[in-house]
Amino acid sequence: MTTTPFPNPPAEALTHTTEGGLELTLKPVRMVLVELATMGVEDEMRAEGRPVDPPTFTLTLATGETETLEHVYDPENEINTLVEPDDARATAANYARWRMYEKALEELEDRQGERRMKEMFRAGLTFEGPTGDDWADDLRARSAGKIEIPEDNEVGAAGERAYMWLWYTQLSQMDVQQIHLKLMVLSQGQLFSEEQFQGLQASLQSKVAKSVWAGFKEFVGEDEEEDEPGAGEGSASPA
Repeated sequence: MTTTPFPNPPAEALTHTTEGGLELTLKPVRMVLVELATMGVEDEMRAEGRPVDPPTFTLTLATGETETLEHVYDPENEINTLVEPDDARATAANYARWRMYEKALEELEDRQGERRMKEMFRAGLTFEGPTGDDWADDLRARSAGKIEIPEDNEVGAAGERAYMWLWYTQLSQMDVQQIHLKLMVLSQGQLFSEEQFQGLQASLQSKVAKSVWAGFKEFVGEDEEEDEPGAGEGSASPA
């Protein structure tokens, strides 16, 4: 299939209207800055004491000196330093530490993904922010104080407050995914064709609908096969 690259992003990628009717203006984002902010998540988790680094063990060399090495667990290539012969308790402890490490890596990936998206939204969106402070009081109450909103009189608070209002009160799951796609296209538009952009939008809508439907079925305890939203409808895919 022949596609025609667009020298400028499609007009529909430059704006977004949320499901609640809020008009957003989008602009390209410097991804290198987003990635730098995302890299900070690992340092934050390490400072929190989360085991984002592989567990280690001490090896005694023939010279009597000791060396600290990282554990390796690679069943596919039959490499496993977690097992300590003749010491079942130490082996069990090593496996427990490895599981904690894997869990921390999963959390790291989730937190980096959320940070990446939020940083893109902060840098790439322009919109009319809220008036008044009722939304902030309501959000603090509904989150049991877990969401910290800067006071209006703090230096640099206006932009952060507006972003938090947008993120926590104005965006649906579909809004978030569509805006993310559009910002990616705007920031790397030369890599996409018009046809590919349309295909990505259609595929995204189908993916989000299936995800929401699966979550709903799990919530109500429905196991029987039923038609999912959009099932049977034609959908485009990237060329």
